Amino acid sequence: MRIIVVCYVAALALVGIGCHGDSGSQDATALQVLASSQSSEEFGPAFWNDQSHKNTGLWQKAVAFCDQPANKLLVNCQTILGLAAPAVPYSTTMPSNSPRGGLNFVPSDQGQPH
Repeated sequence: MRIIVVCYVAALALVGIGCHGDSGSQDATALQVLASSQSSEEFGPAFWNDQSHKNTGLWQKAVAFCDQPANKLLVNCQTILGLAAPAVPYSTTMPSNSPRGGLNFVPSDQGQPH
């Protein structure tokens, strides 16, 4: 399985170098780092956050790479997947637990033996 990952990253690197010159070299390195078992400071959360906000081609390749089942648990893919996750707002209200729409309080004297 690692051979497939290495081949995939190498192919992405070659495409990146051929298309982008010097920036492609950085792109290729960033993609190679994703497959690494070591976390990266140079290509860490700040770098990927910038890429996601700009929605760059590198960002799209990183999401495609990290979204593969074999890559989801890679340490550097955790940042990518976290940034790519849809933002879900938290509710400030508690849902009702009653069909009538309010809380069902049971008086303390009910349900206890006398």
